[in-house]
Amino acid sequence: MEFLRGTNMDFAMLNVREKLDQLRWTLPKAAGRPTIIQLDPRSQPIMAISVSKGDLIKTKELAHHVFKRRLEQLKGMALAEVSGGLEREIQIDVDTRIRNSWSNSILLNHLLLWILMAI
Repeated sequence: MEFLRGTNMDFAMLNVREKLDQLRWTLPKAAGRPTIIQLDPRSQPIMAISVSKGDLIKTKELAHHVFKRRLEQLKGMALAEVSGGLEREIQIDVDTRIRNSWSNSILLNHLLLWILMAI
């Protein structure tokens, strides 16, 4: 929804919330309660920067740990976000015979917890 300049947004949100509450019972039960989010046009992105290099994992880490941090330190910068690229991933394959024999084992749970903490 959009409102005219000068509209009292607290009052407008209250009205919208009341109307949605009246209609809420007509929605399917699985839909849950509607959420109202107030959007400030001044917080919209004003620039998008693209970074590319051969290794997508290292490039994303560089963008996150260097570029993002430096941009957020600039005066007047509200937020810098990194999207795209690849995330570092560790895959663990467990032998099914061993897993089946340890299915309810405390030892297996401790081993998996230890592996996850080491990552």
